[in-house]
Amino acid sequence: MSLTLRRPSILTAAIVLVAAGCSDATAPAFELQQAKARWSARQPAAYRMTVVQHCFCGMPPAIEVVVRGGVVQSRRDVATGEPVEERMAGLAGTVETLFGVVEQAIANDAHHLDATFDRRLGYPARVVIDHRVEMVDDELTLLVQDFVVE
Repeated sequence: MSLTLRRPSILTAAIVLVAAGCSDATAPAFELQQAKARWSARQPAAYRMTVVQHCFCGMPPAIEVVVRGGVVQSRRDVATGEPVEERMAGLAGTVETLFGVVEQAIANDAHHLDATFDRRLGYPARVVIDHRVEMVDDELTLLVQDFVVE
């Protein structure tokens, strides 16, 4: 499942409204809630995943995260094998942390939001955010790779 949210120009918005009747501004939030419901119904007690962060944030680009009972047990830099301290982990936390990133982008009316959720478990598999069109280097891409139920 994928959601995309972009702040359209006035002309684009007018054309879309005329062509489609009425726009549903709650669609991204609805898709997020569906994904969260899938996660809640199927959430494994323990899992590991690699969170790849593409941003201008100074964090390791790929971190393996191990979660048990909803709590991060360890974080490891995939490139070096070294442990990653929580303060240096950026957004590499639990699946709930990743849901929070999407929720925050919706709440803050991000200029661009594109999120894809795992069809079976519902976790965010890919999140692309450009918070403000007028800002440079505020873009963020998160990818979840190698998700394994333990």
